[in-house]
Amino acid sequence: MVDGGFYARGPVPVQTFSPPRYGPGVTGHRWRQSWDAPFETGLVVVVPEATEGVGPVRDAFDPYARIGVPPHVTVLYPFVHPELLSGAVVDDVADVVGRFASFDFELTHLAEFAGEAFSLVPDPAEPFAAITQALWERFPDHPPYGGRFDTVVPHLTVAGVPLGATRGTVESLLGTELPIAATARGVTIMIEDEDGWTVGAELPFRGS
Repeated sequence: MVDGGFYARGPVPVQTFSPPRYGPGVTGHRWRQSWDAPFETGLVVVVPEATEGVGPVRDAFDPYARIGVPPHVTVLYPFVHPELLSGAVVDDVADVVGRFASFDFELTHLAEFAGEAFSLVPDPAEPFAAITQALWERFPDHPPYGGRFDTVVPHLTVAGVPLGATRGTVESLLGTELPIAATARGVTIMIEDEDGWTVGAELPFRGS
């Protein structure tokens, strides 16, 4: 989800007035350039089946693991600002999500994303891409990753290069966990606030 934030910039020291999960050197919180920047939301497919397998890697190299973000494949980020996440918006997301049936997939191998992060690749990837396209068509003011990329590649981020992750280290921590079999059951709306990220709504796919 959040790959367009911290992973694109690397750590930037921040000044805080309290020592919560977002303190510098403790967690990620997008490593904000400014605490005046607006909070965000994102739409993701949570992958609970990956929690145990990727836990050691994320604990070491993914700051978002420490601030409430579960293992996931992002389908649309950034989304609306939290204060604009009305019931009508949630209903619109649910309408799009409900068009898709749940599906099985596997996280098959490790890939490096633009020199910024290491991710696991889902197979098949096409259902995730189709969900992203449908959501973007419904919400054209919110292109995936703010329009940074010509092609959006579905992935599950496990480690940030700016935090010192290397392929060898990540592969060592993953061990023999791959492939990881999973089922996509719906889209989760994640909401950011001063304490991290929380679940705003869980919207099931058809048949889930």
